[in-house]
Amino acid sequence: MTSTKLYRLKNSNESYQVNNNLLTEFENMKSRNGESLSPYSCKSYASKVNRVSILMTNKPYDDFKYFVNNIDNIIKKVNDSELKSKKDYFSAINKLLKSKNVSETVLDKYKQAMKIQKEKEQETRGENMATDTNVKKSQTAGNDLEDIQNKIKKYSILDNGKINDIKLINKLLVSFYFMNQQNFIPRNDLPEFKLVSITKSKKPLSDEFNYIVISPDKRPLKIIMKNYKTKSKYGTQSFKLSSYLEEILQTYLKEYNKIPNDFLFVDKHNKQFKHSNFSNLIENAMESILGSRIGIDLARQIVLSNLYNSSLMTINQKNELARAFLHSPEIAQEYVRVNLINKKENNKNI
Repeated sequence: MTSTKLYRLKNSNESYQVNNNLLTEFENMKSRNGESLSPYSCKSYASKVNRVSILMTNKPYDDFKYFVNNIDNIIKKVNDSELKSKKDYFSAINKLLKSKNVSETVLDKYKQAMKIQKEKEQETRGENMATDTNVKKSQTAGNDLEDIQNKIKKYSILDNGKINDIKLINKLLVSFYFMNQQNFIPRNDLPEFKLVSITKSKKPLSDEFNYIVISPDKRPLKIIMKNYKTKSKYGTQSFKLSSYLEEILQTYLKEYNKIPNDFLFVDKHNKQFKHSNFSNLIENAMESILGSRIGIDLARQIVLSNLYNSSLMTINQKNELARAFLHSPEIAQEYVRVNLINKKENNKNI
């Protein structure tokens, strides 16, 4: 019998049964450098293939041959849909079909569709692409980030002299994105974070999780990334914590009595968060502190844009900054400073 699980489309009350074998197929594939795909990538690819299958047939993925026999219809349907980052859906289909050794003619059609969507997305970003003038601007280009950081610092986690748990979580989440600066800035990697003692961190760690290394007195020491989107490019990475993030994180660990092997964050059922639910939690925290429902990608864009535009950077500095974001320097240079805070018209579209 085919193994299935419940699949729910974002912003929809409809649920579908998903073929778990699809996830296994991606788990058995290799990246360009010959390594296994990261768990994050496998879930992302499987989710996108399923999403397209549901878009076309109202049923989850069943057989790769459907994507071979209905190429033009699939490309048109995806192009006409409201899906975001459409090129990523074509990329997922292409990855699946390549593993099935389908003809280059089929692969080329999806590659071309992916290329067209990539060009459209770049054109959309065109007016906001970083220019030499922007990069050479003085520290005044960093006002947005400075305003955000001041709001975070002023945000109190206390109610009547006692720590408010919700406010504490809000401040910690927003600090991960805006108070760590040129150290690690997460994507939606936080649901995979677990705690590990300094002694255990010196032994092999599971590739399924990311880790906060803590001392015996629950002082956070560093971040170890093992499960993230670009793992095949960067491998296991270790990052420092800013003093500000370290302080608020230590308060959180003590307040919630967290111990090694605990997830850093858990839902109301004391289980690991689903990514969709956690993204909503982050946006709630952003709105509570900053007044805007800033999403993960936009938060990273704001930080990176301000850092790029605030001063001239050497190639090594740019490469190190790209590592902190765990993406390529080429992608990093597409970001520019974004003015969001206190711009209500913009906030409506966030």
